[in-house]
Amino acid sequence: GAMEAAFGSDMTAQPSRCAHCGTVSMVASLRAYMRGPGTVLRCPVCQGVVVRIVETDAAVYVDARGAAYLRFDRR
Repeated sequence: GAMEAAFGSDMTAQPSRCAHCGTVSMVASLRAYMRGPGTVLRCPVCQGVVVRIVETDAAVYVDARGAAYLRFDRR
């Protein structure tokens, strides 16, 4: 949903590394919290915030400061 809107492709099978604990996991395994004004994706190991996503009428905002990296495979 929101990740695909922001990055233009399905992100669920892409790896990411938590900047807090170093755990590498697929984006699909990040825990999504959707009760606030946006979506927060947390590390499944340390619960650190990896990605924040907020959608407005004008744009999609992505804050990935909690990710050491998000990898995009070239196809």
